[in-house]
Amino acid sequence: MNRKIVNTLLASSMVFSMATSQMTMIHAVNENGIAIQDVDLETVQASYEKAIAEVKVPKYAKDGSKIDQGVSEYLRAKLDTKDLSATKEESKKLLTVDVQLKDVNLTSDYINGKSPAGISYYNMMNFFTNVKQVKQLLDANPGYQVKDSKGNVVDASYVDELLGLLQQINDFDPTTNLQYDYDSVYNSDAFTSETTRGGTDVIATSKEGNVSFKFHIDSHGWWGYDLGAHDSITGLVMGYDADEAYDKQHNLTMDYGNFFVIKMKEDKNGTWYMLNDTDLQNPMIYVSKDGKEAFMIDVDFYGANVLNEKIKAVIGDKCESLKIFLTHNHGDHVNNLAVIGQDDELRNITTIVWPENEPHTVLSQKDGTVESMGGKDLISDIEWKSVETVKDMEKFTAAGVEFQFLEITDEHTPGGGQLADLTHKVIYSGDSLGAQVHLGGTTIRSGAQQWLDGAKKAAKYIKENGIKYNIGAHTPYLNNADFASWLAAGVEYGINEADEGYTLIIVENGKVINGTDRYDEIMKNGLSDRDELNICSLGFIKEKTDPDTPDQPENPDEPTKPSDKPNQPETPTKPGDTKKPDSTNTNITTTTNKTKDNVKTGDDTEIFALVGMMVLAGGTICMIKRKKHN
Repeated sequence: MNRKIVNTLLASSMVFSMATSQMTMIHAVNENGIAIQDVDLETVQASYEKAIAEVKVPKYAKDGSKIDQGVSEYLRAKLDTKDLSATKEESKKLLTVDVQLKDVNLTSDYINGKSPAGISYYNMMNFFTNVKQVKQLLDANPGYQVKDSKGNVVDASYVDELLGLLQQINDFDPTTNLQYDYDSVYNSDAFTSETTRGGTDVIATSKEGNVSFKFHIDSHGWWGYDLGAHDSITGLVMGYDADEAYDKQHNLTMDYGNFFVIKMKEDKNGTWYMLNDTDLQNPMIYVSKDGKEAFMIDVDFYGANVLNEKIKAVIGDKCESLKIFLTHNHGDHVNNLAVIGQDDELRNITTIVWPENEPHTVLSQKDGTVESMGGKDLISDIEWKSVETVKDMEKFTAAGVEFQFLEITDEHTPGGGQLADLTHKVIYSGDSLGAQVHLGGTTIRSGAQQWLDGAKKAAKYIKENGIKYNIGAHTPYLNNADFASWLAAGVEYGINEADEGYTLIIVENGKVINGTDRYDEIMKNGLSDRDELNICSLGFIKEKTDPDTPDQPENPDEPTKPSDKPNQPETPTKPGDTKKPDSTNTNITTTTNKTKDNVKTGDDTEIFALVGMMVLAGGTICMIKRKKHN
């Protein structure tokens, strides 16, 4: 009998079996028509409802206690809820499933500017429930193995180990073995040859070491981006309906944000980690080889309920000294100092390293991570082990690594800046090169020359010191070191060629593309996380030069003129829209007042939220506000 005919008969019999869920006997023959064996196939089915009922979403209270809550109907609506079927072959003790179980890479098709938030998270949840259903099938068929969609055969112990790893990831367990995937760095050979790579890719390995898989974290955040785009799914994950989750998004993200602890690299100097939060920030921690010293860069203002435990898990029991450097004084980088200061064990070993010319941060009531600390100076009103200041171009060693501070004066803030890790050739730019998020992450209202000077200073330093990578405060991946020069090109364009009012400037691989077909293509189709690695964008507001021009533009969709009152800028809004945004976006730059000793965060911050994206289309400047329902 012809092999093609045999295969057709087999396929037809399997389809019949699956449709009826009954056992089908097939007399298999080889290509010469000689009988081989009787194949007994049966379709068996697992239960999605049982699997999803076993998944618990961790909700951490202010005291650090963990509440395991079920997956809500609102979150289920975003997930794949199909029951998993398997073909059962009794003679071989084999279950065949249409799920990959080995060499898994959970990529994401997230498109910046187009896709709703949370795609990479939903991918992980779907994989988790699929593996749980595989476990059900194995429990119902003792002694069987599983053949996955790629032909890999695994046993029950493998599936159990995989489930243990997925549970750790679901719980944000800080001891989970998560390794940054350097094959996804922009200058790697794998990045060049594999088009799915780019952005934050992670290798997860089980505690036992026998199981691993890869997954992607969307550049827009695991749970979205509350701070800048107001599209976080934190409320949805925590069980709130769409309307309530949207209205309370900022407070819910403040309360229930969490962190992945991702190991960046381990070498003779020690180990360094990224605390990748579920919104879009990434404090870093270095630990010396002997475990006695640790060094942290920025502390976030999300995840207050869990941050101290994450820090302790990373630095370990041997740590005698923790130094914390702050890139600048904005609350989303500093406010969790209040949380750390409440923990005697951490506070007593902590030295604050503060930029010499940067005003201190005063905790606001709005974004206060510790209610009793409202109105307190987070640097001088907490009894730290000590407080040190660092000058422009000053070098120092911490946790076995050599660092150098680069002050960027009167730009995003009066005296904040960047910190170079000279040992690993990485520069942490904070927000001084912009927020580096999709399309206009930073809006320059004034001080364009200072931004240009700062970008050029950084670009020159990066080149002279052989810096290979840039990590921005809201870009949790090793980005192109040329980003500083790209920003300089964008600011120069804004100064010399932008029209009055708002212009979204896009720089791709160092070239400004405004006015080109490529610009229109990006605005229409968005960008993948891979393509984002080639992009620098900024919003540029050029002040009106005609003194007779009214402050309020006649075009109701044009951004309003920033306030002339120092330290109290207005957020660009449509006339009549008096509602203040729920979030504090520290990515808008306004005039600063260096004579102040401190700067408040929250409602009184010098930087208000720019909610939504303003785009240039057909010669008319528009503001696109995100809708409640995507």
